[in-house]
Amino acid sequence: MKRMKSYFIIPLLFLATSLFAQNRKIVGKIVGKNNEPIAGASVAVKGTNVGASAKEDGNFSIDAKGAVTLIVTSIGFNTTEVPVGADQSSVTISLTPTEGLNSAEIVVTSFGMTKSKRQLGYSVTQINGDRFTESRTANVGNALSGKVAGVNVSTPATGAAGSARVVIRGGSSLLGNDQPLYVINGVPMESSNLGSAGMWGGNDAGDGLAAINPDDIENISVLKGNTAAALYGARAANGVVMITTKTGKARKGVGIAFNTNITTDKALDFTDFQKQYGPGRDGTKPALASDALDIGNNHWGGKLDGSQVPNFDGKSRPYSHNGLGLNDFYQAGLSANHSLALSGGNQTGNYRFAFSDLDNKDIMPNASFKRQTFNMNVNSTLKKLTLAVSAQYTNQKAKNRPRLSDSPGNSNFSIFMFPNTLPLDAVLGKDGKGALADGNELRYQGNVFQTNPYWGMYNFYRNDITDRFMGNASLKYQLLDWLYIQGRAGTDFLTRDDASYTGYGTAFKPRGDFFETLTTIRENNLDLFIGANKNFGDLSLDVLLGGNRMRRTRENKGGGGNDLVVPFVHSVRNVAAPALGYGFSELGNNSIFAQANIGYKNYLFANVTARQDQFSTLSMDNNTLVYPSAGLSFIASDAFKLPEAISFAKLRGSWAQVGGGAPDPYSLNLTYGLVGAGHLGASLGAINNGSIPNQGLVPYLSSEIEIGADIRFLKNRIGLDIAYYNRNTTNDILATGISATSGFGSTLINIGELSNKGIELMLNATIVQKKDLKWEATLIYANNQSEVLSLGKNAAGQPIQFINLEESRVRRERIRHIVGQPLGMIAGYKQATDSKGTPVYTADGFPVATSGYEMIAPARHPISGGLSSILTYKNFKLDFLIDFRKGGHLVSGTNYFAYSFGLHQETLTGRDGSLKVSGVTAAGAQQTWTIPVDKIDNYYANYANITQNMVYDASFGKLRQFSLGYTFPASMLKKTPFESASLSVVGRNLLVLWSKVPNIDPESSYNTNGNSEGLEFFAMPQTRSFGVNLAVNF
Repeated sequence: MKRMKSYFIIPLLFLATSLFAQNRKIVGKIVGKNNEPIAGASVAVKGTNVGASAKEDGNFSIDAKGAVTLIVTSIGFNTTEVPVGADQSSVTISLTPTEGLNSAEIVVTSFGMTKSKRQLGYSVTQINGDRFTESRTANVGNALSGKVAGVNVSTPATGAAGSARVVIRGGSSLLGNDQPLYVINGVPMESSNLGSAGMWGGNDAGDGLAAINPDDIENISVLKGNTAAALYGARAANGVVMITTKTGKARKGVGIAFNTNITTDKALDFTDFQKQYGPGRDGTKPALASDALDIGNNHWGGKLDGSQVPNFDGKSRPYSHNGLGLNDFYQAGLSANHSLALSGGNQTGNYRFAFSDLDNKDIMPNASFKRQTFNMNVNSTLKKLTLAVSAQYTNQKAKNRPRLSDSPGNSNFSIFMFPNTLPLDAVLGKDGKGALADGNELRYQGNVFQTNPYWGMYNFYRNDITDRFMGNASLKYQLLDWLYIQGRAGTDFLTRDDASYTGYGTAFKPRGDFFETLTTIRENNLDLFIGANKNFGDLSLDVLLGGNRMRRTRENKGGGGNDLVVPFVHSVRNVAAPALGYGFSELGNNSIFAQANIGYKNYLFANVTARQDQFSTLSMDNNTLVYPSAGLSFIASDAFKLPEAISFAKLRGSWAQVGGGAPDPYSLNLTYGLVGAGHLGASLGAINNGSIPNQGLVPYLSSEIEIGADIRFLKNRIGLDIAYYNRNTTNDILATGISATSGFGSTLINIGELSNKGIELMLNATIVQKKDLKWEATLIYANNQSEVLSLGKNAAGQPIQFINLEESRVRRERIRHIVGQPLGMIAGYKQATDSKGTPVYTADGFPVATSGYEMIAPARHPISGGLSSILTYKNFKLDFLIDFRKGGHLVSGTNYFAYSFGLHQETLTGRDGSLKVSGVTAAGAQQTWTIPVDKIDNYYANYANITQNMVYDASFGKLRQFSLGYTFPASMLKKTPFESASLSVVGRNLLVLWSKVPNIDPESSYNTNGNSEGLEFFAMPQTRSFGVNLAVNF
């Protein structure tokens, strides 16, 4: 990348204004199922660059010489080749839908424009929308899991209204955002997470993808490499996910499509805690109610023998296992998603209007998520003028997003660690909400920061209401047959009201609190395109010039405080010391870009792009950057005669640079604020910055080389798509420490370097293809190897070896980036050993931890993949997806407390005083210890404090989705108003096929932030979903 002036010119020369004359003209019509016309289908004469597009009524005309073969392609349909005789002047061509896996030949690329896949020198994967509608998720991002090679989807355990974490090819930044840019109908959307749990707790406030209704999706294209995404410049460093929504089709009358999806959700319970010993200390049972309250969750008592033992409330109950599992507390969740769409069109236009309603009752009682979506697409063509308008309005209401991580208010913590002899009804309290008769929290154990699970559900209130409008309008004018100009305006506008309170009477905060915040986010995009597509004999030229103006604002207004003045009245003014907050930020980018696609004889294609971005958040002297890309595609099977077994062979290669991580608004400025109440009536001010602003900051630079091949065998029965990429990021923005005498602690500079390299593979096969039977399968596999190359130097000029990221509430571990290691390593305490590797123990025989943190294991999975299969027999269809990950680890807070509280199965060893350990003392003397019964709890507490013992291989395989459906035959529907109807039994997360993590799901993260990946601490259980999907068309 190199700096340039605020303008650059890409020459565009058209060497001719017409094609060579042809001998004759072929006219025809492209139709689909039920003979409906297919507008926009591409028609090409095989072996030449002669092509045409079908009009709105499906009609086309094309010049040809003699007998030819026409190749017809269209989004959502299989590519079809049709021979046309020398004396034949008209033809009707019928296309069949692409019901297979990842089979699209026409794909959606940058700015929502369609391209033939054969022309592209980079990797693009497109998935049809029907892959998201049956075994669906509330957040469409999670539905990408296991479907695209190189796309690693982490499904956090944060509740039905939670976010999705999608990372393409390992991400491009050490500390910045590593999730892709999402684009709907060519216009970027604001998709960032709106809040998440951290070490001290919180909840997942959701993200932008939760606003998307799967029934409105026509397809999703994933632009994985830098070359694929380069036209988006600094916004595309982590790839681009293109979402195209459905439009109407030309047809008679109004088409009505109705879909209903109803599923029930159940918590997946992996707990396998010991059931032989109950609450107590040193092998003895509680003797008094006060003992039981103080002991609480500590299961270091006697053997469960059924005897009557006093509990926290003074009542005596049998000292027996309560027989409870997680699903005795969590309720059966229910999700009902209904959608209705009206569509139609003719030769000059089409329309689609849709409404959907999602009503989810989460497995956490008193938690729910509701979403209503209105979607519209209208397209009209009048001679040379084409108008396209799409819009979506969404209203979301989330009630009591579950509290996660730290124990206060976290019902998950309380129920996982619940005393194993106590029935749940003992803590239900008044009205089943965990309260005493006086309205205060009903406590059943001595730690005020461990909340009654029912109090946590009903008295830690979280409510948010989101209204969102996303829309764009484009106007395209066809100046000449080969030249057009297009303008587009898009907006994404969101308002959100968040209200929360900690209930009056909460044990650790007796007078409670209340807070409310109103957030407004708006992003506007203006685009202008000039495009040309022309053939010159054997050469074809497709050129695009354009510009983009983006403006984004965010405003927060809020208030509240601690200690309610009037009990149970929740208002920003009903607190002891009301505090108000306000925040505002605004940024903008101005961009110009160009793209040229050059083809030779329809088998050799070169793709070249350049984009210049100008940033409002950078200094005026340093705010203009250029991102180039170049790609090459070679269709070897068209250029040479290959063995008959090879149906198609394409080689591709590309290079590109994109950027990202531009600083937040005002980061380059000194900011000021008022201090306290002032002095003698005068206001006092201070500099708010803790970091010295750096006027030389630029976005980081990500450079990538990609090579790949797409080879198909046996008349396209078998296909192999393989890619290798090598991406290096330089100038990543990191904070480096500076001398404290400067009055600041750090400054931001461009010093970070990292690399991601790997392979991606997609193997698809039509295993069986007979008249009534078809079986297709697709295997995807990706292996991404990341490495931290440099973290810069500290104030003393020494190389920085690691940077600390997040930690869980256990505070015995840290996620770190370490030079020379993969991104996101788990660091913590290991078992101390002598020089020979012999473990060191204390004088009492307890394990000794190392004196400081050491590197333990990588948190992130380098390997990801999936196996999809579709089996159709007559009108039946069986569809399943197996999703797998390998190589990542997690450090488990749940198992840490299971050891500490005596619930873990392994804590049974030594309860009878028989535990023997051998090692060396701190002085190096060999010794064997026998751990007495009254010290066994201390032994396991020390054992759990060694982080290494709580780190588990998080590799897994899951039956991610499943559906078994039946499509009613047309003969059965002949006397009904239905054009088509299908009914499916659907499921999601039905089975965990393999996992080595005890007591929890291997996907149990409480946060979607990459800096927290590998941390587990009492998130929600993952769920198994099972239900039905009915789709009918009128």
